[in-house]
Amino acid sequence: MFKGIHPVFWVGLAIMYGLTLMFMIIEMTNPGFTFNAKIGGAPAVFFYLCIFMNVFLNVAIAWAWFYFPEREDRRRAEKGVKSGVSRGGS
Repeated sequence: MFKGIHPVFWVGLAIMYGLTLMFMIIEMTNPGFTFNAKIGGAPAVFFYLCIFMNVFLNVAIAWAWFYFPEREDRRRAEKGVKSGVSRGGS
């Protein structure tokens, strides 16, 4: 099931879920943090969840998930080595 999954996939998952867990622990251990912490008058949760986690982090991880396996495939193609991961149909 996991054969052929590039290691950057697991790194991306660790980053995404690690940051989510970290922010969850911060919010649970600091009473009133979610809406009382403000950045420029807006709740901090708006910036670190809505902007950072949903836009920048997801776009960066999606780019990495595309870029690094493609770069490895190009290197293997230049060397003439077959990748071993089936990309086509049967």
